[in-house]
Formats: sequence, structure tokens, C-alpha cells
Amino acid sequence: KEMYEKMDTLFSNLNTKYDAVATYVKKLETQVTQTMEAVKRQEAESKKSFCNSAAIEERFEDQVPEWMLSKPTVDCMIWPEENYPERESN
Repeated sequence: KEMYEKMDTLFSNLNTKYDAVATYVKKLETQVTQTMEAVKRQEAESKKSFCNSAAIEERFEDQVPEWMLSKPTVDCMIWPEENYPERESN
């Protein structure tokens, strides 16, 4: 009978450890998923930023001196679309 009690205790301890590992793996899976989503959002924002800066450059191309257009820029200016100046129709 004593052997069965020891086996039961060992099984309970093993089961508890298994549950702890399973919970830890689920947390890791959640972190990986959240990280992937964050990277996708950053990529989307990066693409949006590039598109916005290209649109701004296109809108003001005729108003900016030529030497400024050929100079490489470091900063990227991002405006919300509702703040874009109106385009003149040709």
C-alpha cells in the first residue's frame, strides 16, 4: 500500500510539472504571436511613412528649389491625410 501512495504522489508531482510546462509554452506562443503582429504593424507603418513622404514630395515638387530635391533627406515628414494641402487642378 505504501508503494501505491508513493506512486500516486510521484504522479501528482509529475502532472503538476507538466501543467506548469504547458502553461509556459502557451505564454511563449502568445509572446511570439504578439511580436509577429507588432513587426507587421511596424512594416505597415514604415510603408505608410514612405508613401506619405513620397506624396508630400510630389505635392511640393514645383515649390521647392531644385537643390533641395536632389539633397538626400534623413528625416521623414509624416502628415495625417486630413492635413494635406489641397492640390491645384491642372
